[in-house]
Amino acid sequence: MSISLKTTGVALVSIISYVQAYSSSAFKHLPRPPFFVLAGDSTTATQSSNGGGWGDGFLNTTLFNGASGRNFGHNGATTVSFRDGGDWDDVLTTVRQVRDDYHPFVTIQFGHNDQKPAANISLSQYTSNLERFVTEATDAGATPNSRHPSISAQLR
Repeated sequence: MSISLKTTGVALVSIISYVQAYSSSAFKHLPRPPFFVLAGDSTTATQSSNGGGWGDGFLNTTLFNGASGRNFGHNGATTVSFRDGGDWDDVLTTVRQVRDDYHPFVTIQFGHNDQKPAANISLSQYTSNLERFVTEATDAGATPNSRHPSISAQLR
């Protein structure tokens, strides 16, 4: 799988924002260490050693001082299939399980598959799906962080 420079840039911005947040003095004063729950498509997912998902690299290189996390990203996921396949329920269950001991952060990164004509997902539906993810993550006790490509011109 080949990952574009744009995709790499989006992933790097996501990672940098978390590292900056974690290294900030305000973040260090949280009463509980962070727990990062990663939800997304192949840009987040576990990949082969030559593959490209950023999620595992982030979790494997930036967790310290009691921080932890879990990567739920998988190849081919859309905002619809992630919910319909039960993956989003797993994300919310994890948030509820860890929220007493950790401060959960949920990264939501979709769009590369939502924009494909075969997915039949409109810009309105995509936007609504992201908003629902953010609301539900917040309601479960997490701080959501939505990362997605600029796809408005490509979605119907």
